[in-house]
Amino acid sequence: MESIVSTQAEVHRIVQEELAQAKANITENIEREGKRATGKTAESMAVTVAEEGAAVVGTLSGRAYFGTLETGSKPWAMQYKRVPKFFADIIAEWVEAKNIDAPPYAIATKIMREGSKQYREGAITTVYSDEIDATVERINKRVMGLFDTVLTESIKR
Repeated sequence: MESIVSTQAEVHRIVQEELAQAKANITENIEREGKRATGKTAESMAVTVAEEGAAVVGTLSGRAYFGTLETGSKPWAMQYKRVPKFFADIIAEWVEAKNIDAPPYAIATKIMREGSKQYREGAITTVYSDEIDATVERINKRVMGLFDTVLTESIKR
């Protein structure tokens, strides 16, 4: 039983390390792709790892609309006569952070009605999706290697 508990603790450590590395890599990707404005999206990422019975469950989460980093923003399903103030304020903060010389309200209206430029042009970046795939692969490889070692040691006893 002790070896199962220590193995679970080791799996927990592996998942924690790999998700923390994924978070760091995604933050670097946001910078590399020129997607950083205020930094709030990168700062919103959080790693959680917990045991649920015999399972170790790891999560890397981020704020809503994280996916727009890769695909851009779609036009809004609900079209308002005027851009809601909360959205105009978000875009104003983004315009200031990016040092763009354009009226924030006009940009917000264009995004609401037609989607972002990235979305309209169909430009897809791989800010996080490739990293998530690579992280899952690394976790699987390390955990399977751990179980190979534990099984081999158990057989030798």
